[in-house]
Amino acid sequence: MPRKTLIVLLLIILSMALVETSFAEEENIKLMINSEVITENLDYNIVDNDILVPLNILTDNLDIVVKWFSSINTIQLDIKDKLIKFRIGDRNLQVNNRIVKMSTPAKIIDGQPMIPLKSVGEVLGLIIKSYPKQRLVQILEVKSQLKDIKYNQSDDYEQLELLLTEEVDYDIDFLPESERIILDLEGAIFDNKINSLKLESDLVKNVRMTRVNNNSRVIIDLFANVDYTTEKVRVEGKYKYLLKFSPIITDIGYDKGVININSTLPLTGTEVSYLSSPNRVVVDIKNAALQKAQDIKIDDEIIKGIRISQFQTKPNNLVRVVIDLKEETRIKLHNKGSKISIIPIKNQLLDFEYDLKHESLVFKLSNKVEPKVFSLTQGDRLVLDFPSTINRVLKSKIAVNNKSIEEVRIAQFDKETTRVVIDLVELVPYDLKWDGNTVQVKLMNKLIDINLKKNKLKTKLNFSLLKPTRYRVYKLINPDRLVIDIFNTMTNSKQIKLPKLGGMIKDIRVSQYSVDPQQQVRVVLELAEEVDFQIKEEDISDKIEITLVREKLESNLKDRLIVLDPGHGGHDPGAIGFSGTREKDLVLDIALKLENLLEEAGAKVIMTRNIDQYIELSDRVNIANTMDADIFVSIHLNSHKDKKFEGTETYIRTNYNQATLLLASLTQRALVNGLKTVDRGVKSNSLHVLDNTNMPAVLNEIAFISNKKEEKVLKTDKFQEEAAISLYKGINNYFRLLAEEED
Repeated sequence: MPRKTLIVLLLIILSMALVETSFAEEENIKLMINSEVITENLDYNIVDNDILVPLNILTDNLDIVVKWFSSINTIQLDIKDKLIKFRIGDRNLQVNNRIVKMSTPAKIIDGQPMIPLKSVGEVLGLIIKSYPKQRLVQILEVKSQLKDIKYNQSDDYEQLELLLTEEVDYDIDFLPESERIILDLEGAIFDNKINSLKLESDLVKNVRMTRVNNNSRVIIDLFANVDYTTEKVRVEGKYKYLLKFSPIITDIGYDKGVININSTLPLTGTEVSYLSSPNRVVVDIKNAALQKAQDIKIDDEIIKGIRISQFQTKPNNLVRVVIDLKEETRIKLHNKGSKISIIPIKNQLLDFEYDLKHESLVFKLSNKVEPKVFSLTQGDRLVLDFPSTINRVLKSKIAVNNKSIEEVRIAQFDKETTRVVIDLVELVPYDLKWDGNTVQVKLMNKLIDINLKKNKLKTKLNFSLLKPTRYRVYKLINPDRLVIDIFNTMTNSKQIKLPKLGGMIKDIRVSQYSVDPQQQVRVVLELAEEVDFQIKEEDISDKIEITLVREKLESNLKDRLIVLDPGHGGHDPGAIGFSGTREKDLVLDIALKLENLLEEAGAKVIMTRNIDQYIELSDRVNIANTMDADIFVSIHLNSHKDKKFEGTETYIRTNYNQATLLLASLTQRALVNGLKTVDRGVKSNSLHVLDNTNMPAVLNEIAFISNKKEEKVLKTDKFQEEAAISLYKGINNYFRLLAEEED
């Protein structure tokens, strides 16, 4: 704001303050703007207990464009981004498109326009303070507002983040005696709604805020001396002031084979790199500042020297320690808060853990040492001997969460060999993989047996494995085949006794599909006809059970009583798609279309709801049971947090019977064929409407409303019509097959 403009505006607002503090009109009043005295004798006029000033005070001292509309007694003031209008004798003041009521209207006194100042001060956003005893009025110019304060921390940095509406000047000072940083933001006020900070920092104890004159003061109490830097960033029209803190590394020393690094406060993040030609180890200490660079010469069997320097200061502080080596060596770090110890080591078995996710034994070594691996049939043991390696694993016997492993034993077999013995339930193939200095021993799963049971309507296959694993099942056409891929598994097809075939299955082929990079067994079923399949367990199991079901399309719907259940409704929207589409609306549309198709074919259809209303689950069940329906079909849309999930699946109760499975398989297949969606199969689950109905009941998940692509087509009338037709075909086929069985 120009000084001339600011002074005039301050005069206006100070006049308002004088009324509130009861200064006598004949008294001299001193005016101060921020910390500077503007006048010892402020000229003002009090009329009817309100302060007015001549219009020319504004026009002579402020950067204002004035227009006088004499025909309507209206004055217009243009200043910066504000347009102010008021009429002589009218209390309404227009600021841009906003109307403000003035305490008194503008008047003509002694031939000149006199204007009230209260609303002007509010519009300009100035702070007025009055000191009657000192006969002083002070006007403080607000340059910015402190809107938010945050404390962010990671391994790379810790920082205080201040968000201000405008750019301001600031002063910062460190008080070593009280271990405190003072940050003054000039002309800034802070929002009283700012929440107090909850700190979990090893560097900063507390952050406080107060006002000093027209400045906001931020007080940062520290645990100890730190290095700090400031940075200003403009973000979306506002300004972020960043104050970063780092512990200070005070010294580095070498004693009895150990490198010790001391700092004023805890060091949190480190990163180790190993370099060759020449051999050296680099230790990067994140968010650290160095008091003094050092170069230490050492002459022992491993280390030549140590160098420490401030490797970088932007974007964040980083101290680098370089250890020059005589030969390739690994190190071990011990972080004890304000002290880091670096220990050079040779070949050592450092640690052992069981990776439950990947079902593997993980051995961490100081260097890559190829073990000698052999098996002992007596006792079913796998042995790994690591040559020239010292055992540092404290536990000698370790139990792991693996059905194939009884125990893992680790010991120093002799002065130069560390031996690992894996006691197995049964000897199985294994795989050995290195990742740097970590070796992973993965015991392979084993396909033990394939069993087949069949009747007129279905064929059930059981695959027995040594332990649970991931698998997938999918269909191929031309010719019709069912493929079962079993991951992390080995097999010997010569040792697998294949079951007697016939019916739906013409042939079974078992092979070791791949060994590297992943062990995978593939079973291919050559099918004699087009079939549907249902999987008992999903994703991971040691007993894979697949049921094949025939499909035939016939019509036999006359007088069949069918209950259709559009899911959700009323206050329950069900799942909601990317564009706000509600599951309850789409499934009702599909159900109404299906109702028409079934009734046209002669079926009697009962809807649990045919409008947007909520029906309790128990009432949906009671409708079907009371009416003694032939089947119950609940229509839903699927949803998953992974937005890539897609396809169609059908659910049945866990204790399903043959008729329920048949209905589910036929409706599932009809939907997949009609909608061209991914076949996710038939699955069993404990759901209220399935568990408590007395007739065959299915819950069809048409597609994923959480998938953008599927949500888009779900909203189309064409897709809804196809879904209704597909369900109709599946239901039609179900009753035809029942009729054939009755014959």
